[in-house]
Amino acid sequence: MFDNTQAHFIGKINANTFSEIALGKTLGATKKTCMGYLDDPSCQELLAIADQDSMELDFWYLIA
Repeated sequence: MFDNTQAHFIGKINANTFSEIALGKTLGATKKTCMGYLDDPSCQELLAIADQDSMELDFWYLIA
């Protein structure tokens, strides 16, 4: 959906832990896309049902 995005997936770490991964061409464009997540009405619905006490929202890990 975005020119910058190379891959996007959700991984299951264990029964109660998931990780959403986005890989992009540039860090700046990837951050911009991820920050849009917080403004998307569909994502707000998802965040509203998440357990805030067990959720850790963090977007920025440069891996290469």
